[in-house]
Amino acid sequence: MIMKRLGISFVLAAALTCVSCIYDFDPQVEDASQFVVVEGDILIGDYSYFRVSESRNLKDLNVFISRFTGTASVECDDGTSASARGSLGEFLIDTRNMKPGKKYRFSVTIPEMDGKIYYSDWVEVHQAGVIDSVTYTIDPQTKSEMWINVTSHNDNDEKYYRWMSSENWEYCADYYATFYYVPDQASKRDYGPGKVLEYENGENTNWCWKVGTVSDVMLGDLSELSQTKFVNHKLYSIDKHDRRVSYLYSPQISQVAISEEAYRYWSSMSKNSDDVGGLFSPQPSECRGNIHCAQDSTELVLGYVGASTVSRCRIFIAQADTRFYEKKKESGTQPEPTLVQKSEWRAYYLEGWLPFQPHFDEEGGMADPVAMEQFDWLPARCLDCTLLGGTKDKPSWWPNEHR
Repeated sequence: MIMKRLGISFVLAAALTCVSCIYDFDPQVEDASQFVVVEGDILIGDYSYFRVSESRNLKDLNVFISRFTGTASVECDDGTSASARGSLGEFLIDTRNMKPGKKYRFSVTIPEMDGKIYYSDWVEVHQAGVIDSVTYTIDPQTKSEMWINVTSHNDNDEKYYRWMSSENWEYCADYYATFYYVPDQASKRDYGPGKVLEYENGENTNWCWKVGTVSDVMLGDLSELSQTKFVNHKLYSIDKHDRRVSYLYSPQISQVAISEEAYRYWSSMSKNSDDVGGLFSPQPSECRGNIHCAQDSTELVLGYVGASTVSRCRIFIAQADTRFYEKKKESGTQPEPTLVQKSEWRAYYLEGWLPFQPHFDEEGGMADPVAMEQFDWLPARCLDCTLLGGTKDKPSWWPNEHR
């Protein structure tokens, strides 16, 4: 089993680990090298997703400097093909009608690079097998790690596997705001204080949903075992301070079977990404994959495109059941609700604050917010869940009634 953190899949890690109203961001950019990165697999009987981009950092493939348009295709050795136009380097190709028993390859033409063509080697189709279950386990000793595990079997003679995890999660802001602010737009030169209004009909900025992909390289090898199945095979772990598991977390695990050559490629990528010397230390040639440039055979292109059927399984993990998540204790001064006078509403709003709730007097009574216009305010990042990277777009299949 190989599970090293590799930035080849798109994950905004900073948004996942910030769990209080205090946030620090320190971008690090190293190495000015540039090379094309191709991500994706040909999924027979399904849609095939590819991303084609150019990176400028060998040590962190999350640092992309451009994503391309153009046309990408999946070609079959019987002469048929399927293609799609791309946007922002993303290509979704309909390969639902393609069949096993053939050979396939991926190609893409990039107008932004003077029409360069990149293509993969011809590959045979592997059979993914069946995912029987996806489960989680919490480290019984440290209680600080949650492992996502897979149990699967395959009646075909497949020895090597790779797993991917697409994930959705629901989280909430640190405070539930019952009021919101509307700036006064009457005059561009002489703005008024604006209005504070109460949320109605269940509207709020408390609940948000976010989508991501796990960037770990998750591999399985049965070549030296007599069995044809994995039982509670560990895929990746989540820290107890990770906001993904703060309320409701739902990973969808996809399983594909891969060739021995692809297994060696992904193993090498995983190993070298953890070396001090960087992703390609010490043997860059070992990580070249099976992608080539038609105009320049010496150009370094990163990626390996295989072909396989796919098996998927989704689960939901609720904090109410696990009691696993713990809010991270941050250093520094935590913001407290502050009574803001009406004359200062706009100034606080422009400084990134929002109304929280009606102000309580010293005896614990609540002033009439309509008559007295007395409201406590907090930094917006404490009240608005969208500022943590999520949206109010709840998946239609989500299992609760939050909005």
